[in-house]
Amino acid sequence: MPPAEKDGIPVQVQQAAASIAAREVDKQRAGHYPTLDLVANAGTSKSYGSTSFGLLDSDFKNVGVQLNIPIFQGGLVMSREREASANRAAAESALEAARRNAALSASQSYLGVVNGLAQVKALKAALISSQSALESDKLGYEVRGAHQY
Repeated sequence: MPPAEKDGIPVQVQQAAASIAAREVDKQRAGHYPTLDLVANAGTSKSYGSTSFGLLDSDFKNVGVQLNIPIFQGGLVMSREREASANRAAAESALEAARRNAALSASQSYLGVVNGLAQVKALKAALISSQSALESDKLGYEVRGAHQY
């Protein structure tokens, strides 16, 4: 792959976007996987008790593990996965377009330089030709001037 197609800034930006889109597909696909969460809470509760003291304060602290197994969520996860896949395809198309544009731009720039060099050579040749014509005209005037008298 030519350097313009891999090193150009627009190409690198689109490569990053395509990579992010691919990771988003994996992230959305993970919505089908079970999750294991650590759950903890702490607090204080006040209640009236049947004791002679009246108000009872109790502190609590709970720690647990919660397992979530997604069975069906109304198609939300599948819809997000399809959307992420479509976004990935769009990002890959944009990457390919950026690569092609970079190659086209590099090619046009190169051809512009080559054309400029050819134009400089042609102008040099025209200058030499004009100088030669000038010298020839000068010589012709000198010769005519010497024969007229």
